[in-house]
Amino acid sequence: MVAAKLAGLLIPLMFAFVLNHWGAVSAQEVQELVVRNWRANHMKHAQDWRDNTAVLTIISPKGLRRVREGRRFTKNYEKEGIDYKEIIFMTAPENIRGLGILSWTYLDKTKEDDTWLWLPSLRKVRRMTAADGEDSFFGTDLTFDEVTLRNPEDENHRLIREEKWQGKKCYVIESTTKKVPWYYTTRIWWVDKEHAIEYTQHYFNEEGILFKTLEKKWDLIKGGWTWNLWDAHELRTKSQSLVDIGSNGSVFNTGLADDLFTQRTLTRMR
Repeated sequence: MVAAKLAGLLIPLMFAFVLNHWGAVSAQEVQELVVRNWRANHMKHAQDWRDNTAVLTIISPKGLRRVREGRRFTKNYEKEGIDYKEIIFMTAPENIRGLGILSWTYLDKTKEDDTWLWLPSLRKVRRMTAADGEDSFFGTDLTFDEVTLRNPEDENHRLIREEKWQGKKCYVIESTTKKVPWYYTTRIWWVDKEHAIEYTQHYFNEEGILFKTLEKKWDLIKGGWTWNLWDAHELRTKSQSLVDIGSNGSVFNTGLADDLFTQRTLTRMR
């Protein structure tokens, strides 16, 4: 009788220990996967990288197209407090030529990025805040938060299942934003089990309604992964935005100069 009672007490405790043990390991593995994905998106295998030309196409619900072109330059530091610096600017059409954004991201992820927006029509540099991250990226269905690639620490992550995406073995991750209020509450995304590159993301609002999808296509270039196409669908407005840098559109390790990533350069980019 005593043995039976002891067994009745021990079995639930052992079961709870196993759940807690494996839950902790799973959470750690998920966090490591998210960091690997973040590093892949930032081309951390390279000292610096740039795209040749990115073509942004905004497609209205009626099929009307607006086309814009831009360039992106990034340099990874990972020293002296700086993680990386990045500058993005538009080259066409003429009415937005020179419009650009400069950002410095720090190794201390509790420190907010320094980000500046150059408005050539006003001849003005405007300092951006974290709250501006939910704004549209130059009129597209993407946000600055998505284009400048949010930090892993901005969300809570958990693995919800494993499944294939277009034949590729993936982990399905649920990430809940820590920012409240924000333009989304949760995103669910499919990330390659081996390479940690994501293929698609689904964005949900606070009511749990899916309102946007974002797919990426990737190339393997010189030992590192780089995305070559973003495809965003805004389900509320039924609009679509494409960012196409083409196959092999990224160039690595060209020795980008430090003075490229300054406000002075930002105001002179054409």
